Amino acid sequence: MKKIYRNFELDTHKEKSLAGYLLLYFAIYDKDGYEWVCGFEDSVEKVVNKIDDLEKWVDEFYENIKNKICSDCYEELDDRLYCKFCDLDYNKYIK
Repeated sequence: MKKIYRNFELDTHKEKSLAGYLLLYFAIYDKDGYEWVCGFEDSVEKVVNKIDDLEKWVDEFYENIKNKICSDCYEELDDRLYCKFCDLDYNKYIK
C-alpha cells in the first residue's frame, strides 16, 4: 500500500520471506526520492496500522523542524535550518 502524506510517500506491504512466512516491509521517501526510513518486521500488524505509524513519523519530522532538530541524526539545526552533520537543508520541507 502506498500513500502520499504531507509530501512524503509512505510504502508498506507484506511479502513472503525466503523462509516462507510473511514479513511487513515499510519505507518513507520524500518528494526527491530520499529514503528517510526503511525496514521490515516479523509482525502480525496490519498494513493500514503501519501506515498510521509512518504518518506519526512524518508529523514528528515537521515538529522537529519547528524545534530545529535534524530528523536524521537528531542534532540541532542552525538558523538556516541546515544540518552540518548530515548535509541536509530542511528549507525545502517548509511550505
